[in-house]
Amino acid sequence: MKRFDEFVELTQSLYGEAAIRKDLLVNPKMKIETESDGLASLEFALPLLESVDYSSLDALKTPILEAITAAGKKNGQILWPLRVALSGEEFSPGAFELAYILGRDESIKRIQKVLASK
Repeated sequence: MKRFDEFVELTQSLYGEAAIRKDLLVNPKMKIETESDGLASLEFALPLLESVDYSSLDALKTPILEAITAAGKKNGQILWPLRVALSGEEFSPGAFELAYILGRDESIKRIQKVLASK
């Protein structure tokens, strides 16, 4: 945000429903070649979001990053689609920050909404 009058537009995804744009799930740079790849990443992330502690940003972030590493995936392969599903935007705060701000219930609801739109 460069000017205060941009606040509403730039924070729209935090208030109300996030628009679902599955085309934004695709990001070849992050090795997400198809919408199916992006949806698979969300299916990977959903149980993690359901089970992590939302008491702090670190409590939320650490187990998810560990699970991504343990699965042999790159952070961007999971975090890009997660961020897009949570925000509905191409450009937004990071996935962890969004999940922490939105909280468990809203984060899970938004991921499930994208997955239900297969």
